[in-house]
Amino acid sequence: MGIEIRPATPDDAAVCAPLMYYSGPEVFNFFVGSKDATDSYTFLELAFRENAGEFGYAHHLVAELEGQVVGVAIGFGKAEVSEFNKVMIKFLFRYFGILGGIGACFRGMMIELSIKGPGAGEYVVAHIGVNPECRGQGVGSRLLEALYAQGRERGLKNAVLDVAGTNPRAQALYEREGFVVTHTVKGGRSSAHGGIVSHYRMAKPLS
Repeated sequence: MGIEIRPATPDDAAVCAPLMYYSGPEVFNFFVGSKDATDSYTFLELAFRENAGEFGYAHHLVAELEGQVVGVAIGFGKAEVSEFNKVMIKFLFRYFGILGGIGACFRGMMIELSIKGPGAGEYVVAHIGVNPECRGQGVGSRLLEALYAQGRERGLKNAVLDVAGTNPRAQALYEREGFVVTHTVKGGRSSAHGGIVSHYRMAKPLS
């Protein structure tokens, strides 16, 4: 049985949360405010299941291999960002409470200053996570191909992503996919829990 790509559902939350986490553990720890990965898993699982903005299931795709979810990724354009933010702010205050929600919103703004959203004509691909036991089998490439198709259907010109400087394996995958580094971003705000590491912005034409 080959790799199959399908839209994510709320039932995929428990499997997808750790896969999403490992697409950027330092940033997720910083955002959630804990260096314990299980706290980030818990947050991401509920956000995914409840369709909380950028972390919700609705814009994610999953990859299945032999009937098991082994990969996840999201794609979105500029049109989604405003609604993502509105939904996420409400979720953060429900999840963390008033004071905790204020802190999470502030950390989220710090992240957005460093890891930019999509510009005009751009399709961001993100949260690209593959089960470590299934890496090297084409799962990431199949997810990316499906996202490219979505971007082209919307008439967008370029796929863009950010990859941590500490993740050369992922960068090598993206380079094989035709992405090139457009600029380097120095690390930003950090805390005892994690931080915004130096990363590369990469892009490739969708045509």
